[in-house]
Amino acid sequence: MDSVSERSDEELFEAWRAGDAAAGAALYERYFDPLFRFLRGKVEAAVEDLLQQTFLTCVKRKEALRDGAKFRSYLFTVARHELFEHWRQRAKRAGDVEIGELSIQDLGTSPTGI
Repeated sequence: MDSVSERSDEELFEAWRAGDAAAGAALYERYFDPLFRFLRGKVEAAVEDLLQQTFLTCVKRKEALRDGAKFRSYLFTVARHELFEHWRQRAKRAGDVEIGELSIQDLGTSPTGI
């Protein structure tokens, strides 16, 4: 096959794993819009970071894509895991409350409440 665009996802991923930056760029271009829509529906501010982290994790954990597996499924599974990690970290940060910055009203208590 002459054109990168004619190659399957799996062929491109194998080439990318072997160091072919053009193959990685082709996969990024091919899946940017679908991944963006997937993530944008779930987070507002961190979409670009999650996209980059998803592709970075794909490369770091390249052995996780087994022979015969579909790259698209692998990519969206990685994106889902990155999204869950983002939510965990956000919840963790939200749980770190500075008590000195709260008022009694923020705590939901009142002189007559128990």
